[in-house]
Amino acid sequence: MFGINVGALAGGSLVVENIFALPGMGATMMKAILTRDYPVVQVCASVRSMNEKVFVPPLIFVRPIH
Repeated sequence: MFGINVGALAGGSLVVENIFALPGMGATMMKAILTRDYPVVQVCASVRSMNEKVFVPPLIFVRPIH
C-alpha cells in the first residue's frame, strides 16, 4: 500500500511546502513554475519520477507483517 501512495505524498509535499513556507523541492518547483524556469521544472520532475521508479517497485515485493 505504501508504494502506491508515494506519488500522492510527493504531490502533497508541494502543497504543504507552499502553505507553510518550508524550503524543499516542492517550493523550488513551484517557484520555477511561476517564474517559467523550464530547466529547473524539468529537473524537479525528473528527480520525482526517478524517485518513484527506483523506490516503488521493490516495495511491491515486500510482504506485509501481520
